[in-house]
Order: sequence, then structure tokens, then C-alpha cells
Amino acid sequence: MKKGKLTELEIACLKGMLDIDAEVTAMAEQLGRSVASIAKTVDRIRQEAARAELFINKAAGGQEGISVMTEAASVRGDTARDRASSQEPAKTSSRAQWVHKIRSDG
Repeated sequence: MKKGKLTELEIACLKGMLDIDAEVTAMAEQLGRSVASIAKTVDRIRQEAARAELFINKAAGGQEGISVMTEAASVRGDTARDRASSQEPAKTSSRAQWVHKIRSDG
């Protein structure tokens, strides 16, 4: 069984196997790796794919450098904003004890 970090080629193979809905155990057997390391990498690949679905970073012609928010990202941002506004605002008076004025006239 191989040890160490997965190579880019192995990660590309995993992405291909994910597209055809292969089992994690079959992926590990095919690549000669442990099931735990393959499962960890598969989880990371799925998280990156979910994150990539929130924003469109390429134009139709393949040019990169743009960013368009999808509806899912917009909803996610709105719920985060609602959660933050529902919490009590921080008290600014607690900062007063740390503020020191050198001159009383200025």
C-alpha cells in the first residue's frame, strides 16, 4: 500500500471516479491507498466542488477574472447577515475604560 501525499494524477483519477459514482473502497483498491486517506480526500474534493458552485469565476469563453454570485451564494449571504443582525450589538461603552485622553482640552 502506498503512503504519503496523493499525487495530482491520483487526485484527478479520484475526480473521475467520483463522476461515475464509484465506491470509496473501490477507489482505494484501484489506487493502492488506504480507505481512510481516500475518504478524506474525497470529502475535500466534494467540499471544494460545493464551494465552487457558489460563484461563477469563468466567462463563457473561458476567461477568468470575473465573479458572479449565484442564487445559492446570495441566499447564504442573506441568512448570514440575518443571523448577525439578530444578535445583540456589541456595547461600545465598554471601550471607554480603555480610552485615555492625554489632554483634557483636546
